[in-house]
Amino acid sequence: MNKTQGGFTLIEVLIVLSVIQLLLSFGFKPIEKSQDKQAFNRWYTQFEVDLLYLQKRSSLSDNRPYLQFDSSNHRYSLIIDSKQPPLFTKTYDDDWRIIFASTKNKLAFNKNGQFLEPGTIRVETNYYVYTIVFPFGKGRCYVTSKEH
Repeated sequence: MNKTQGGFTLIEVLIVLSVIQLLLSFGFKPIEKSQDKQAFNRWYTQFEVDLLYLQKRSSLSDNRPYLQFDSSNHRYSLIIDSKQPPLFTKTYDDDWRIIFASTKNKLAFNKNGQFLEPGTIRVETNYYVYTIVFPFGKGRCYVTSKEH
């Protein structure tokens, strides 16, 4: 600082601002990871409710309703009859990538409440990879996660 004038030089201000920016950048990644995990947990909770509804509807219906994923539009729909519009459509985050590892993009149950095609789906978010497993038998699904 110049003794004849009050204030700071441009260099001093830039150094202080860069130090502040550096300190703030350390705090944002844990917040973003937490938000990423919470967004998936909200979506997955709703997805489980939709699967339960599909399972109940399958046991009561003569036709075979199914959940159809549309990855290009980041959504899935419950289809009761292919000649009618979907009963409902739910979206998921545009940054997510859903990969049908060992199952198809159609999820359906038989009359006994068992998956027609058990398998796994991978959901890749910005910070995590979730694997949703659709087992043999009457269990609906469970999820495992790991960081990228």
